[in-house]
Amino acid sequence: VSVYTSVDYTKLEKDQTIFDMIEESLGSLRTRAFKKYAVESQIDQLPNDDYPMSIIEEFANRENNTRNLFRVELDGKSYSWKDLFSSSPKTINYRTMYEVLKRTKYPSLEGEMYDYKFKGIDGKVYEFSDKYNDGSFSAHEKNPDNGKEANYYLVDGKELFFKKPGSRLLDLEEWSEITGYKFISVLEEKQAEEAAKRAKEKEEKESK
Repeated sequence: VSVYTSVDYTKLEKDQTIFDMIEESLGSLRTRAFKKYAVESQIDQLPNDDYPMSIIEEFANRENNTRNLFRVELDGKSYSWKDLFSSSPKTINYRTMYEVLKRTKYPSLEGEMYDYKFKGIDGKVYEFSDKYNDGSFSAHEKNPDNGKEANYYLVDGKELFFKKPGSRLLDLEEWSEITGYKFISVLEEKQAEEAAKRAKEKEEKESK
């Protein structure tokens, strides 16, 4: 229905039928859906060999920061990767975190992206797995999601839930507390630098 109502009949080219225009609109929607899935599959670290990074970068950069990059600071070094990013500047998917730990040679990491464990800086064993998806969500007593089937992870064998039943995300601060790594949102860092620059310019202007 939305395709038909979005067609502008006044823009038909010579010898072009309404059906041609509808097919063109559908083609545009298919292309957009293809690119959107390419970005989302990279965020969730799903198999996506059909989607080159050039397509992912081009589309994500046009879609209001859907590609949220981050940096990792560790032992005086800074790490960042074009193919690792999140849907939010404040969170990271646990599959993406596996790649971070693997690429930085985290000492106790065991397993694969979809099922792994490691020892946190607090000495506890953290386990993340796609098979941990049948928990019964439990938060504060008035949370409407209580009782829903939910993803979870293990800390020394104890089930802990993500903030929402279907989520597989932890905040950057939470990952920092677990791993000892310092995670920095590239977007928020840039915003802070721009705010500091504006404040400095304002101060210099007022001092004249």
